[in-house]
Amino acid sequence: MKNLMILISLLSFVYLFTFSGCGEDEEIYTPPAMTNAVIKGEVKCDLDLTNFELENAPQGTKIISQIDAIDLVANPVPGYPYGVLTFETTVDGNGDYSITVNAGTQNIDVTIYPEDFVYDQIVWVDPIFGDTVGGAKTTQRVVFKEGIHIVNVIKNVIRIEDITY
Repeated sequence: MKNLMILISLLSFVYLFTFSGCGEDEEIYTPPAMTNAVIKGEVKCDLDLTNFELENAPQGTKIISQIDAIDLVANPVPGYPYGVLTFETTVDGNGDYSITVNAGTQNIDVTIYPEDFVYDQIVWVDPIFGDTVGGAKTTQRVVFKEGIHIVNVIKNVIRIEDITY
């Protein structure tokens, strides 16, 4: 009798799993494809105090951007921890940066964090020989810092956001 009950239970489970699967006519949800926006610009700073112009930030200076992921969701679920999406790029040899971020159909805020960097800023150059062989110059160690930038983007748009330390 005990074996019969086990056999009936086992057959019941097999029956449930066999006939309770998804039907072929049921629609499977496919989330919409993510779209992007581009933020780009120049990164300038005063690396040489002996002239009256700004120079390009050093190549490789990191630029980080963040988006609250909930801003990309059309109908967010209350209380769900969507998190933050982080993107990064670096300044190229021409002092430019370009970063591609996720974007939606509505305006969203992107927070840009220019990374701090250390540079030997030129503060004096020999007035006779200049900064040539035999000329002298004086530098000082400077930590360049820049505050955050907030840029509003929407899908398929290019935003120009120049950064000046």
